[in-house]
Amino acid sequence: IFPGLINTHNHLWQTMLKGLGDDMGLIDWIRTLLVPTMPLIDDEAAYLGSAEVALARTIAYETFPSSTASSAP
Repeated sequence: IFPGLINTHNHLWQTMLKGLGDDMGLIDWIRTLLVPTMPLIDDEAAYLGSAEVALARTIAYETFPSSTASSAP
């Protein structure tokens, strides 16, 4: 028996950016990857993030939506 995981801080809409720019500092990553892609991220990206959460056997999570994407149900 393994207890369910609870994720208290998640940005589901950023799932598509996972692993990109791992060699960058935070500010460079924000300027180079995050800011240019934010207008392109939609509800489908958040839905894919929800699927990733489910595959990780997470039983509860909190997501932080952006101004361009709403959180998935």
